[in-house]
Amino acid sequence: MHILALLGNAVKEEARYKVNLFGGVLALLMLYGLQFVFFDVISSFVITEEVGINWFLIFFMTYALGGLLVSFFSSAIAGFFRQLTQGRVDVLLVRPVNLFVLILFRWCQVYYLWVALLLIVFFVLSGKINFEPFLMSAVNTLVYIVCLVVGVLASIALF
Repeated sequence: MHILALLGNAVKEEARYKVNLFGGVLALLMLYGLQFVFFDVISSFVITEEVGINWFLIFFMTYALGGLLVSFFSSAIAGFFRQLTQGRVDVLLVRPVNLFVLILFRWCQVYYLWVALLLIVFFVLSGKINFEPFLMSAVNTLVYIVCLVVGVLASIALF
């Protein structure tokens, strides 16, 4: 429950400056949209054994979603330490909120999650990525999700 309250505070803080929020979302969508076009053109030259399997675009989707999740958490960690060096965290540290949850969710930039959700919707609606062979087995899907989560956790740990 604390996580939702912290995310709500982050959303309210970002919503104060609507133009910055809209500009950040638009810039990220343009960045990943142009990269998607680049990967799509390159994947058209990649020869696969079966028609409809486009692993190159699935790799791009993983790269984009993983990068956005790492940016989401790294902005929160950097924001926490910025507030800590300015001496503004003392009041929050005495509250009954887990420090790890406070660090990861209080100063996050939620528009990274919004862009990630918009990209997922775009990937599904565009039809460029065929998820059927990828999702044939629950083991494949589970291994993919576990690898994505472990990659994001490793990146956060390095940050």
